[in-house]
Amino acid sequence: MSDNYHNYQLLLAKAAQLYERHGIGLPDPFNVFSSLKKLTGTDCRGKYMSDLKELCLEDNNFVLIHDLREAMREVETELRKKMWDEIESELKSEIQYFPNKKRSYKKGNKGLCYQLSESTSLEVAGDSAIWFGVRCSKKKYKDKYDTLKNALEDVSGEKPDDDYPFWQEVNRLEDLSLLLKDAERQKYAKKTAREIISKGLKELLEVLEDIALVNAIKEGEKTELVPEEQIFEILERIS
Repeated sequence: MSDNYHNYQLLLAKAAQLYERHGIGLPDPFNVFSSLKKLTGTDCRGKYMSDLKELCLEDNNFVLIHDLREAMREVETELRKKMWDEIESELKSEIQYFPNKKRSYKKGNKGLCYQLSESTSLEVAGDSAIWFGVRCSKKKYKDKYDTLKNALEDVSGEKPDDDYPFWQEVNRLEDLSLLLKDAERQKYAKKTAREIISKGLKELLEVLEDIALVNAIKEGEKTELVPEEQIFEILERIS
């Protein structure tokens, strides 16, 4: 193995020793990496952070920290992807008509994005705060934005902004270390998916489906497939 590899191990071991010495307890990898990133000394554990800064300035450690920080970002991105895949799997198992549209990951794997049309996407996302919502730019698609905002007024949500006519916060991912443990991550994903559903995702999807159907009817694509009374029912529901 390279000298650098052993240097990384030594650096992490010393950081762990500092963690214990200051009565914080033996850290898991995420806490070590996070501590190595905090070089400003603003952490409430002042003496610990001060000692950690000294460690960072020893020998070649400052150079090593940059590689560790990049490795941490990559590990976090991969683990977040697993979490979002598990949340999506739970949502699909609970909602029969969950979107089958093109799915992509938001930057840094900080959420799922389903492109419903040129102007509109469904997002289930978040960094520390997990949320879901409908993205549609008010500036670029004002008529569509207003239609969505008005149609979703009865679904409980946060205050709309210029890019999201509807969004709803679900919970907070307070401890990144749970991403490391499969059982805890899967438990969190199941809990989060259930909260997303309980906070209105099904109702949101029903409204989006109604809007899509009405648009299709207006374009003459499905007129013969939908009974007239159902058309009026849908129109009444979203008008």
